[in-house]
Amino acid sequence: MLRRVGTDSAVIWVETDAACDVEVLGHHEPTFSVEGHHYALVHVSGLTPGSETPYGVSLDGRRCWPPEDHGMPPCAIRTWERDAPFRVLFGSCHQAAPHREPWDRPRRRDRRGIGPDALRAYAIGMQDGTCAPPDLLLLLGDQVYADETHPEVAEALEERRGHPPPPDWPQVTSFEEYTWLYQISWAAPVLRWLFSCVPVAMIFDDHDIIDDWNTSASWRDDIERVAWWPGRIRGGLAQKKFPLEPVRLHK
Repeated sequence: MLRRVGTDSAVIWVETDAACDVEVLGHHEPTFSVEGHHYALVHVSGLTPGSETPYGVSLDGRRCWPPEDHGMPPCAIRTWERDAPFRVLFGSCHQAAPHREPWDRPRRRDRRGIGPDALRAYAIGMQDGTCAPPDLLLLLGDQVYADETHPEVAEALEERRGHPPPPDWPQVTSFEEYTWLYQISWAAPVLRWLFSCVPVAMIFDDHDIIDDWNTSASWRDDIERVAWWPGRIRGGLAQKKFPLEPVRLHK
């Protein structure tokens, strides 16, 4: 994932499935670990303002991203040029669901439907040339819906706990379980390609934690008495810092 991109430098945020050395365009960083997940922030400098530089990610000297058979345009860093127009693409409420019926139907036709994924559609448009690449992708909250779990995450939770979560127990209650939400939400190859080519900034909103989070002091007093809440809020806030799908070090 591209994070900050300036006129002559960029920061690439990487998650891997094991501790390793991460290299991008000759710049190296070792991974660090959070709750058994491995991350690195690679600062790339010496770029030319207003340029486009293809790049890849190598782990312990082996090229791992982009995959050789991904069939998409090259990943590239587009540096900013001072005084040039600055184009921002923004959106919110990325509720992940399978890209098939009934989930891709409009809500008015099926209560399970959420309609097409606009972020995915824009990424496809960038690949076929119908949408211009923005200078920044600004995601304005509800990156995941922690209280409306994707069917695959629900199955994983049931397997982990040995039973379906009861109605009064939210679907995810830890950092590890939050990582599953992001992997489902952003694991599509076309989205991973988009995030590797466009600088990404984001904030979170209520559904990233729970619907109507912090709406009043009485709401907070009530929720803080609930047994599962400490794990939910710690996992949710921590995961806002590390929302990635791992690059695989080992096959």
